[in-house]
Amino acid sequence: MNSVNDNCGVYIIEHRDTGNIYVGASSNLKKRHYQHLRELHKGTHHNEELQEAYNQSATGNSCLEFRTIELCDIDVLGERETAHIATLNPVFNQYDGGGGYFVVSDSWRDKQRKKLIGKQLRTVGTYLTPWGSFTSGNSAAKAIGDLISQPAIWNVCTRPETIITRQAYCKSRYLMTTFDESVVGKRWSELGFGFIEKANEQH
Repeated sequence: MNSVNDNCGVYIIEHRDTGNIYVGASSNLKKRHYQHLRELHKGTHHNEELQEAYNQSATGNSCLEFRTIELCDIDVLGERETAHIATLNPVFNQYDGGGGYFVVSDSWRDKQRKKLIGKQLRTVGTYLTPWGSFTSGNSAAKAIGDLISQPAIWNVCTRPETIITRQAYCKSRYLMTTFDESVVGKRWSELGFGFIEKANEQH
């Protein structure tokens, strides 16, 4: 009997606040867990619904539970992922189980991450920050010496009603160098962040 790789299989990410789940598969579960948390924290996760749920939670990474539901050989990884999606009907998944769902490769994830960043860069309007108004998140980040990254600028300006958690405070160089901990629990809009979308123009 062949041994099963204990780091290859199907996993669930559960949003504790709502009970909604995301089902995924990876040949490197430990690495994928880290990638999910890193992308969510940076605001660049390819799954916009999961990103939104993460942003709206007040407990940071603690709002999610990552657990393995089946270990399997890489040859049947896609089949087992599809089966679990069809059975569990996860809210956060963007494809239906059994409907040609594929195992997401690292190259596909990277493509989706770049696509999301491209979407951020193409967001046309005025980024409102405490240090001025800017036509791009990149210029806003540069104006404050990259104390807050371009993806983070896009995230907080386009979602200014998000509540600042203690974890967000501790991980933000901008917040820690500009405010004391009394800022925890406030909304980004209260600090002066926002976004005014420019109407699409026909050329």
